[in-house]
Amino acid sequence: MREQISTAAANLRKLARNFATLRFAYLNLAKKRPGRAAMRVVMSSTPTGIVDGVIPLRRSERASDRARCRPIGLPVGTRVWTADGVMPVEFLGAGDRIITRDSGIARLTGTLAVSAVHHLVRVPASGLGPQRPDQDVLLPVDQPVLLRGPVAQAFSGEDRAICRAGALGKLDLAEDLGHQPGTLITLHLDRRDVIYVSGLDVLSGSVTD
Repeated sequence: MREQISTAAANLRKLARNFATLRFAYLNLAKKRPGRAAMRVVMSSTPTGIVDGVIPLRRSERASDRARCRPIGLPVGTRVWTADGVMPVEFLGAGDRIITRDSGIARLTGTLAVSAVHHLVRVPASGLGPQRPDQDVLLPVDQPVLLRGPVAQAFSGEDRAICRAGALGKLDLAEDLGHQPGTLITLHLDRRDVIYVSGLDVLSGSVTD
């Protein structure tokens, strides 16, 4: 019993440290560049290079297409796969190890939080395949998502494609929730990569964003 209490206490301390890191990074950014951070995400509402919401993702095009897609962010409460287990996005901070599709384990270089009114969609559990996602996921309509298999074929005729989350409604794969107030958090890595959100493949940010 004592060992379980000790483990739980250690986990709580880690969560508290991560939250403090996130809060400090955000406040420090806001102090250095007031207003600019919010405009950067909110005003860039349409990722460049996505025509009608979909980009076919052939092997030769993978890097260039991702470079043209700008991530928007993840709502507070979104569960992100990390080397230390599944963590809510708001508890992640610089130095945390994130599981990525191309790089394996990658360390966060920072985060960006934007509180505003956002247009969201709900992707239902297993809506894009078994355990993809493993529970309902809320995403802003312009957050790039990586599609694979039959769903990608239906959209683009290719085995893989990047699309806006809002475009999933075309095949009734997402529910439009309209505009809602809330906070979106963008996770930045050394380079843009695909990360896992409740088993769903979404695009991260990078230090060059």
